[in-house]
Amino acid sequence: MATKNGECLVFGLAMTYVRHMSDFDKKGELQYTEERTIRRLSVKNFFASILEAFNLERGAIYTLKRLFTAPGHMVLDYIGAGRYKYVGPFKLLVISTALALLAISQSELFERFSSNFKEDITVNSDITSFFAQIQSYVNLIIWAYIPIVSLFSWALNKKLKLNYAENLAFHTYFFVLSNIFTLMFILDFFISNWVLLPVNLLLFLFFYTWMYKQFFNKGWLRSWFELIGIYAIGNLIYLLVLIGAVVSYLTLFPPVEN
Repeated sequence: MATKNGECLVFGLAMTYVRHMSDFDKKGELQYTEERTIRRLSVKNFFASILEAFNLERGAIYTLKRLFTAPGHMVLDYIGAGRYKYVGPFKLLVISTALALLAISQSELFERFSSNFKEDITVNSDITSFFAQIQSYVNLIIWAYIPIVSLFSWALNKKLKLNYAENLAFHTYFFVLSNIFTLMFILDFFISNWVLLPVNLLLFLFFYTWMYKQFFNKGWLRSWFELIGIYAIGNLIYLLVLIGAVVSYLTLFPPVEN
């Protein structure tokens, strides 16, 4: 295991502050202990706990800071010995998705789409009911993309000894970043969507490639082309799954003709 600029090179992966993967035992466990003293709640430690939420060495703020400054290395640290310094990917996913959907629902772009949808399409009660069902599970529908795209990145990088769950963590954390980028659309009442859409796309492409490059320790060009393939195939399979789900729903619950 060689070191360079404070990074550990493990299985060809640049892992910042991550212990060697061989430290995990045969059960896949790494013994990590940290002494903690639990004090009785008082006004002093109550306010101290509030300040702890802004801790730059661990927790939510630290996790977001690392996501924006070294996203791929952060995920490597999370799947290694640094896990307890970070907020878990699914917890951040739930919160960021809720905020992203709220931002979109309040944006001018969404209002324009909704009004055009109502004007251009005659919606009967059955279709209205179907879309109401979709809205009830919109989070799960969006998140279904993560295990699909994770499967392809895992298959493409099996030689790196990263398992499927670790690929899930990688894509979940990126989904969090993508949700954060989506928050900018709340500004479309003041800034044109012709500006916001390209900016969002550029941020998406840059951070996805950068994160992939760091996580799998590959060059920029190779990371770019591999991501194009993974993203294209993942989206195709995701679209087919959604179409299959819609067809299955309409087959099981066919519209009632008036």
